[in-house]
Amino acid sequence: MKVDLIKRITKIAIVLIVITLLLRYGGAIQHRVDIDKIQAFVESFGIWGVLVFIIFAALRPFLFIPSAITFVLGGVIFGTLLGSLVSLIGLLAGSSLCYLLASKFQGVFSKFVGDKYIAKLEKIKEKDAIKTLFMMRVTPGFPIDPVSYGAGLTGINYYDFFLGTLLGIGPKVFLYTFLGDGIEDLVSIRTIGVFIVLFLFALLPIFVKKSKLE
Repeated sequence: MKVDLIKRITKIAIVLIVITLLLRYGGAIQHRVDIDKIQAFVESFGIWGVLVFIIFAALRPFLFIPSAITFVLGGVIFGTLLGSLVSLIGLLAGSSLCYLLASKFQGVFSKFVGDKYIAKLEKIKEKDAIKTLFMMRVTPGFPIDPVSYGAGLTGINYYDFFLGTLLGIGPKVFLYTFLGDGIEDLVSIRTIGVFIVLFLFALLPIFVKKSKLE
């Protein structure tokens, strides 16, 4: 149990460090004006800008753009509340698209999923599907898209897949969007608070597993 805990803490620490570096120095590499241009492009559509962003977020898996960056961008453009809503809608649409395509074209999309994810998803019982997917979604260490593909490949009920994704991803979307809304000041209580909560999310499966054993 201690070894699993150390491994999980190490993984989430690496993920958070990478995200911090991207947010901190990504602007230095690509220039802050790029974000301003994206924001101006979305806002140029007026009220339709929300729809444009949702479509972008839905197509994100096929553009190979990290989901966390998309959520942060939602916070930059729309603020925490609206940014969370449009990011979540786009993510659910994109995840559903991954699920449906993988279920229809298994030979093609099986290449995008690791064996460990397929093995884990194949063991899910119908009564445990929502709970297991919630744990996989809420944990920062689990990649979003391979799980979506894997759920479609293994034939998990779509309702269970959607609900597990919504419940697990929702909190993370809000946190990353909240982080994006305050991107101008990364070294702040806001950032520290977000990372602390993400750490707790990463440790949640460990504590759940431990409570079952006890």
